[in-house]
Amino acid sequence: MVVAFGKETCDALPRMELRHLRYFVAVAEALSFTKGAQKLRLAQPSLTRQVRNLEDGLGVRLLDRTNNKIAPKKSRLRLSELAQLYFIGMSTKTHPGAREWLLDTCLGAGFTGRILQGADGEPTAFRFVADGLGVALVPEQITALPHDGVAFRPLSAPLRRESTIAWRAENPSKPL
Repeated sequence: MVVAFGKETCDALPRMELRHLRYFVAVAEALSFTKGAQKLRLAQPSLTRQVRNLEDGLGVRLLDRTNNKIAPKKSRLRLSELAQLYFIGMSTKTHPGAREWLLDTCLGAGFTGRILQGADGEPTAFRFVADGLGVALVPEQITALPHDGVAFRPLSAPLRRESTIAWRAENPSKPL
């Protein structure tokens, strides 16, 4: 499982302002402080300093800086760091048990999860996340698909969710 963040939602994390997030996103998308600064119409040294301030405030390095190349760092997030945020849950109508799983998972991390909005499917959940309504816990496989306005972060402790298989009752296949 990974956490899906909307660009507007990330400002709720500790010691982070929305402008810092915009600065980081511009650099990460451009893979360059110079191009990010041009996009934001800022001086490159100022942008570099603001991204460094964000990293210092969060206590993590967000970008790998090697040989004049920049790449987003693959950092992991503790679920408990999301305690202040609202979650996008999946509808009990379309995803039975998903709401309870989310709330139980949050309790296991030491906080009471707050579900602001339910979604009938993953595309709707990502629209809610992109609109800044909250964050969503989603299977890692979904991150391979493009989702405008949504960033994904892996969790430091992998989450598990039970799955089962369903098949047609008249299926004569021996493995089933």
